[in-house]
Amino acid sequence: MKIRRWSFDHFLSLCNSIIMRKYQFFNPKYIIYLLLLNLCCIVIGYALSYIDNVNMINNGYVNSNSISFTTKKPPSHPLVDQDNYILFQSNPESPNFKHVILSGSVLLPPIDFFEKYDLFANKKKVAIIGEDVPVKYVPTDYKIIGTFDYSNSYKLNKDIWLISSENRIDKENGNFFTFSSPERDVYKVLKKNFKENSIQKINLDVYGTYSLNSNQTVVSALKIGLLFINLIFIFASFNWMIKDKYILRILYLSGENIYSIFFSILKYKLAPYILLTLSFVILDFLFHKFIRIFWSDVWLTIIRYLIVGFNLYLIGFSLILIIYFTLGKGGKRF
Repeated sequence: MKIRRWSFDHFLSLCNSIIMRKYQFFNPKYIIYLLLLNLCCIVIGYALSYIDNVNMINNGYVNSNSISFTTKKPPSHPLVDQDNYILFQSNPESPNFKHVILSGSVLLPPIDFFEKYDLFANKKKVAIIGEDVPVKYVPTDYKIIGTFDYSNSYKLNKDIWLISSENRIDKENGNFFTFSSPERDVYKVLKKNFKENSIQKINLDVYGTYSLNSNQTVVSALKIGLLFINLIFIFASFNWMIKDKYILRILYLSGENIYSIFFSILKYKLAPYILLTLSFVILDFLFHKFIRIFWSDVWLTIIRYLIVGFNLYLIGFSLILIIYFTLGKGGKRF
């Protein structure tokens, strides 16, 4: 009896000491590891966005999501100017002459303006030309307001952008169109202005306006790196959560219910990590919203969803572990 009483008292003492450890679930070492993995994801997102932006400039400001097409019946009404997009209209015989319609607010290629000018508040016919374009080639009714300031893009250096304040399509300007939008579903934005049955898509590679193979090795390596970081995160977070399995078990046997254990884990273990990662996401969103440095934030948005997904994974996985090491193991509670 003495041994059994000593064992029971010892067990209660152990339970009380472990119950106090719910205030010590916070483990800065693992949190730092996971935060570094999140930062690596954000860096990869910025790298992919940067490469996409550079490729777009190098290819005459046309990216892999741009839609090139012809249409038998272009819209006669003014185009919808509430969405963010750039529409190029040209003639295949003189592709360097591009009539441009700007809508919403989009990032433009580097431009050296002769004077301060807002293209999105344009009230007259203006032109932007490449460094290799003679001034005499610009129509006399257009005022040259700047040149493309990017010497590595041979296409932009030979281009002439003719920008009018009117958002109407003139059939005389050609029947070759290229539509670009920073939105994820470019085709959805395009259909607001062009009827689907009137569009005949054209492969951009055929016309040499975009090289889909540029920097593909680097892009593939970054995507593989992103996948590798996801696997490391799953492995590290699994070790982080599983290390407290015995504490979960004893807390349950000592009288704690599942909900109490879960909220202790959420409050003392996961909350610091979740708050810090959500701060990263919010700061990244605000930074790109007010300081636009890329044409599109699609990759950055994917990374933000991924980080939020990490948080949901940790919450769900912790709940599964709690159920498994409490109800799943059975045992008599005190």
